[in-house]
Amino acid sequence: MEKILNLIKDFTDPEGKDKVKPWQAALFFVAIQGMSRLFVAGETTSKYIKDQKKPKWSPPDVAFPVVWTANNLANVLGSMRVANLPKNFPNRDKVMILQIAMWAMIAFFGLVAFRWKSAWIGAAFTAAVAACGTAIIALTWEHDRRITYDILPTTLWTLFATPLGIDVAMRNKDELLGIDPIRNN
Repeated sequence: MEKILNLIKDFTDPEGKDKVKPWQAALFFVAIQGMSRLFVAGETTSKYIKDQKKPKWSPPDVAFPVVWTANNLANVLGSMRVANLPKNFPNRDKVMILQIAMWAMIAFFGLVAFRWKSAWIGAAFTAAVAACGTAIIALTWEHDRRITYDILPTTLWTLFATPLGIDVAMRNKDELLGIDPIRNN
């Protein structure tokens, strides 16, 4: 763990110059978007998503890629700001660890929830992203509101999507975990 923290601390050079450039952030955005598309691509996965039983208050399926494109763009901006903060910025290491955890769950959500057909783990990922976002907001609010505002869209969306994900999990069989639906309608 100490090696990870040292790597994070060294992400900004001593002179305070930006280590993460806008082109690098743009490349990361393209990679995340591509990874998300890769995991949900294919006829079998598309059919699984379409055939899932969802509550009436669920947004249409077409809304999710649009929302996540906007969320990922805002998150990339926030991540670039955090990576370029001076080493003495309050809570910098904690915020970076939370962002790394968020990115891991966002990147692999499609694989777990749709390709491996685990609505329960998908719902858990969604709740964890909401918790990480909430913690980042609490840690950055007093020190750099730009980071707070960058993470806010994803946090609000996942706070909404957490009960939605739980509801979807309750209505559908979780193929990975072998859990049958516990709600019929």
